[in-house]
Amino acid sequence: MIKKLFPIIILTIAAILSVAESIAGTVIIKIDIESELFSKWQSAGKNYNFPEFSGLIDQVSSKPLIREKLLEKASEKLYGSSNLKSGSMRNINSLSGLCVINYKEGPAEEISASKLRSHPDIIYAEPFPRRNFSFIPNDPYIDFQPYLDSIRAYKAWDEIDAGSEILIGIVDTGIDFDHVELKNRIYNNPGETGEDKDGNDKRTNGIDDDENGFIDDWRGWDFAGADGNTQDNDPYPGNPHGTHVAGISAAEVNNETGIAGVSPYAKLLPVKVGLDFSFGTSVYNAFEGLLYAAVVGSDIINCSWGGENSSEAEAEIVALAIDMGSVIVAAAGNDGDNINNYPAAYKDVISVASLDGDNKKSSFSNYSYDVDISTYGRYIYSTVPNDEYDYMDGTSMASPVLAGIAALVKAKFPDYSPVQIGEQIKATADDIYYINDYYKEFLGKGKANAYRAVTETATKSVIISDYKLIDDNGDGIIEEGEKVTLDLIIHNVLAGTDSIGISISPESFYQPYFTEDEIYIGSMNPSEIKTIPAAFEFTVPDKIPYDYMMKFKIIVGSGTKRYDLELLTMTVKPSYRTFDNNNLSVTINSAGNIAYNDYPDNLQGNGFRLRNSSDLLYEGALMVGVSPERVSNGARGEDQLEKVYDFVIDSVISEKYSPDFNAWIGITEFSDMNDENDAGIKVLQKVFQSVNKADSNFIILTYDIINTSGFPFDSLYAGLFFDWDIGTSGSNNRVSYDIYRGFGYCKNLAVDSLPITGAKLLTQQPLNYFAMDNDGNGGTNPGIWDGFTTTEKWNVMSGGMARLASGITDVSMVISAGPVNMRADDTVRVSFAVLAGKDADEIVNALEAAKAFAAEHDLDRNIYSSPPSVDSLISIYPNPSPGDIIRAKFGLANSSEVSIEIFDMAGAIVKEVLKKNFPPDIHTIDIDLNDLPVGAYWIRIKTESEELAEKIIINR
Repeated sequence: MIKKLFPIIILTIAAILSVAESIAGTVIIKIDIESELFSKWQSAGKNYNFPEFSGLIDQVSSKPLIREKLLEKASEKLYGSSNLKSGSMRNINSLSGLCVINYKEGPAEEISASKLRSHPDIIYAEPFPRRNFSFIPNDPYIDFQPYLDSIRAYKAWDEIDAGSEILIGIVDTGIDFDHVELKNRIYNNPGETGEDKDGNDKRTNGIDDDENGFIDDWRGWDFAGADGNTQDNDPYPGNPHGTHVAGISAAEVNNETGIAGVSPYAKLLPVKVGLDFSFGTSVYNAFEGLLYAAVVGSDIINCSWGGENSSEAEAEIVALAIDMGSVIVAAAGNDGDNINNYPAAYKDVISVASLDGDNKKSSFSNYSYDVDISTYGRYIYSTVPNDEYDYMDGTSMASPVLAGIAALVKAKFPDYSPVQIGEQIKATADDIYYINDYYKEFLGKGKANAYRAVTETATKSVIISDYKLIDDNGDGIIEEGEKVTLDLIIHNVLAGTDSIGISISPESFYQPYFTEDEIYIGSMNPSEIKTIPAAFEFTVPDKIPYDYMMKFKIIVGSGTKRYDLELLTMTVKPSYRTFDNNNLSVTINSAGNIAYNDYPDNLQGNGFRLRNSSDLLYEGALMVGVSPERVSNGARGEDQLEKVYDFVIDSVISEKYSPDFNAWIGITEFSDMNDENDAGIKVLQKVFQSVNKADSNFIILTYDIINTSGFPFDSLYAGLFFDWDIGTSGSNNRVSYDIYRGFGYCKNLAVDSLPITGAKLLTQQPLNYFAMDNDGNGGTNPGIWDGFTTTEKWNVMSGGMARLASGITDVSMVISAGPVNMRADDTVRVSFAVLAGKDADEIVNALEAAKAFAAEHDLDRNIYSSPPSVDSLISIYPNPSPGDIIRAKFGLANSSEVSIEIFDMAGAIVKEVLKKNFPPDIHTIDIDLNDLPVGAYWIRIKTESEELAEKIIINR
């Protein structure tokens, strides 16, 4: 017989519904190309509306991030590349799964991407990265180009064969290809020039003659157009930025006109990723633009733009372009701060900071360990549209100076790989730290020197190509006092090198204890790669903060010569553990959260999974409140992208097997700050994960909540918030309350084969339940996409059995206990079972098993406290008693026989309540007063060492 779940669905009709905020957005997903989802997308011409995601994001359109023809051409080029690496072809094939999704209704991009990651066919999902051009327009002060002489460009030109044509891809706002300084430098695509078989001009015949996916791209491509979407073959500039950048790199020389570019023989490929609008500064479709530049054959690609956040998709495209033989040069950014800018900070991209004419760091330039080199970016005079010239400032200007130098090096050393070209430029840089001492090591190897870069042939560079951290016990959790070893792989990129040394030093406030902080590895041959196991060993210090990002600086060098500097990071003393000892894998942190420690990124933890399922829980959090204004919790806040941090960790969660329970038990303690917005509590949390086969589909969470406010509570509520995501991003989910079995559950109504999840209150307190549509419409269905306010949290956990079923959408639920009366310093236990099953039968069996386990081990008992030091009568409640039941709470320091009796005011016994043995603990006894008349009495609790008495009044 198949058991069924019985939801109660409540339909409400409101005259006016206020709609919660819905946000349009753009995300990138990478779909597994072997998956069913990819087949659907491909069958729809990669313009699929993804009904699987309905309820999370709606009014959806999609397109490939990179068009198929461009990937085919990249594959052809990669096959012929001397830089072909193991796995490169496999990686390029997977890029056909990169999909851009635009939606008009849904939560913020960060939330959408994070939820989409849970889909089993999606490899990763991320908000679409925003990039901006990195320039600062300015008025002219000088009418010449002093930086050319300072970087010794004139002397470098004498070393370059005049027939050397290097192609520089200018991925920017477009180029004025009619400018007198640039028209002879513009690259003409041989596959789209000349006549076709019918005698028509290939430039205008409306045919993709070279079959690269771009029609008539005879002099580049416009990836942005007027609106960021309408592409064409006319990369004429909107903003003058790209023309200025192009002139810096490769304006024509010896033409008796205007200026000279850094690389006199280079050709320019216009790749427009800025709008036609002349004041636009945003970047559009830069992924395709960058890969297009590589496919066309750009030896150097200049990216004078960027942004703070990294992107997995962008990093993959960058790595592919480098594998295809392109050197990528990018601006370090203009925030004037120690931050990374992307794409400049990606591996093997040359990140360029800006210098003023006196070789000091420009005030606007970013600086960091990820900066590779510096050059001039202040008062740079270059071309602008309509045969004119102007000054601009910015790392946008420094980047094409370096791109021009890279073109010179490529011309001089045509067989060098992109990494070798970058290292040659860095190894031949001039020292500038004597006047930039404050920015020591933050401006790369120094100031680029074009002449040295093309003339010095015995340059040396050894770099760290990979590393691995291994903790002492091998569990991957790096904790206080633990020994950690660091394996290194180093690569000698250029000439043979002697006496190589590697040093390590901390870059964090909390410093580890190194066994050795310097090692010597001797000599290396050109192109040699060497693995160094256990290169360094260190011990993590005590008293370090939780989830601490520890940083190390590693320097490779010889004598006083520095070859490479890498900043390594690791997370130390994580405040979360993943319990995966039965069919469930659940992450629990030390501050009341379930599934993940770092909402909304959801990178710290493994979520909530049944067997090998995808993640089923996007966010779980404890919430405890005593009034609409005083709620302590760790759930999302009024800003849906920000987590509330009301709880402070008192002890980090532990994990230990208990033979008495035949279960793994996790224990942690945390408290709120007890300020005016907090409940005023301390919590002892325990996790129980049984390893009995019959108990494999549940965990039990107990919360012993102590009133630390100093005042009594007449209405404390404590509950759990669950944002379930079963199946595709939580779409087509419904949460309901089964009144027959007394638990809340979540099910995907579109796919029967997906697991069912649920939660039950185990302790005997009043129950509250609320089912939410995450895109709720306000009023009785508040929703959480527009944030989750303190008042909303109070309402949903204190409203009784308020809303027993949600709609069919992306959903959440709250299950709570309360109201609970507590005196100051009292403790109340609230216990929950959290469950999952492959079907209705399995989750019902899990529910019954959880109830039996809790009863067997006394986990469903309401009150708990550590034994008192002496026998004591703690409370008689309520007193006076308005009804027939009064509750006596007493504590025993040791095991004792206890008798409880009631006397009238004359001293005669009127009721013998009980006489039995009790263990040391705090005990609560309910006493039936129904057989006693109204009046005053004495209650006596007699133990083996004490007689405790208190006056009681019955006034019903």
